[in-house]
Amino acid sequence: MQVYTIPEAAKFLKAAPITVKRLLLRGDLNGFKVGTHWRTTDQDLAAFIEANRPRRKGRKPTDAASTA
Repeated sequence: MQVYTIPEAAKFLKAAPITVKRLLLRGDLNGFKVGTHWRTTDQDLAAFIEANRPRRKGRKPTDAASTA
């Protein structure tokens, strides 16, 4: 398990460090404190990305035989 500081997590997410800190403070991104400094893990970052991935609203696959 890899542990990231706020600046490292920001670089990973390609976001500003203040954005990552706000996500941590709101609980949108899981993390933990070491003293007064926030840390997050690669697993927490992956879960955050997956939870915020846009869902496609596409058509259901059709049966070619029923449309012919």
